[in-house]
Amino acid sequence: VSEYSSTDVLCGRGGGTNHHTGNNHWRALVAANKRLYISLPKKQKVLVAKSIVHAIRVQTPGGRFLQKDHELNVWNDIGDQKATEK
Repeated sequence: VSEYSSTDVLCGRGGGTNHHTGNNHWRALVAANKRLYISLPKKQKVLVAKSIVHAIRVQTPGGRFLQKDHELNVWNDIGDQKATEK
């Protein structure tokens, strides 16, 4: 992926990812589900995390979880499993 959109979540460290619109939306979803997440056993916590990933993916345009490949100067989707761990 050479360009990302406002619905994408950028994985990485630093100001560029912290202030991106998609990351702000993702953090808002995480914050909205935090109380529920904390109250659940581990197996059910995964379901909450997966639902957040799903909410990002079904946006229009669809959101992706992207990690920068600095050697090739492109963004790659990290997939649902790694996105759920994020």
